[in-house]
Amino acid sequence: HENGRRSCCELGGYILDKSLAASPVELVGKDLPCEEPVAAQRFFLPRDYVQSAQPTDYVDDMCAGQAPVYGLALSAARQLGLRHVVEVGGGGGEWSKLLLEQGLSLSLLDREGPNFENATAQLHELDPSGGSWEALSWDIDADVGAPRLHMRPASLAIAADVLEHLRRPRELLGFLGLLLRHGAAQLVVLSTPDRDAYYDWRYHRGPPTNLAHVREWSAPEFER
Repeated sequence: HENGRRSCCELGGYILDKSLAASPVELVGKDLPCEEPVAAQRFFLPRDYVQSAQPTDYVDDMCAGQAPVYGLALSAARQLGLRHVVEVGGGGGEWSKLLLEQGLSLSLLDREGPNFENATAQLHELDPSGGSWEALSWDIDADVGAPRLHMRPASLAIAADVLEHLRRPRELLGFLGLLLRHGAAQLVVLSTPDRDAYYDWRYHRGPPTNLAHVREWSAPEFER
């Protein structure tokens, strides 16, 4: 959790791995087992929790609200000397652009659509040569395995408020775990909205009122 505490509306955490890749690594996403339909997957949620099987698309046309999460990521990157970021789900690209402005290089992974196009446009505006960034299409809920990306040593991976949008969150978690196991990322930062901060926990059992969310966790559920 951010600074060891739960914020008012976000659940966040990070995983450290001390291994360091000595040279650039080409990493290909591994296929994970096919998952059951959304309704059959509990993901540590209450038995009577109702998930959304058909979330709507969300277009992020302004700066995303994950400032504490990205602040944590940037602080940790500086402390650990990490110079490259793998960002899964970049929204409209405001945070992606900020990462470049902070002197970091970037691999952005997101689904084709308005968000991906807007983020790519922002990165191209800042660095037309593309020498400090790459943008790769990945529909986590539909594609088999992650795209091939050219990893750089001393990397950080971040997925800020992405898990709640996914029907197949294990695909994302498996990919992030793979980065850590291969030493391609030294740090992973995750965040997701805290259900208890938005609703009365005694009564709310879904589906999420945010139509773009499949499911939302409370702090104890997320920690499991």
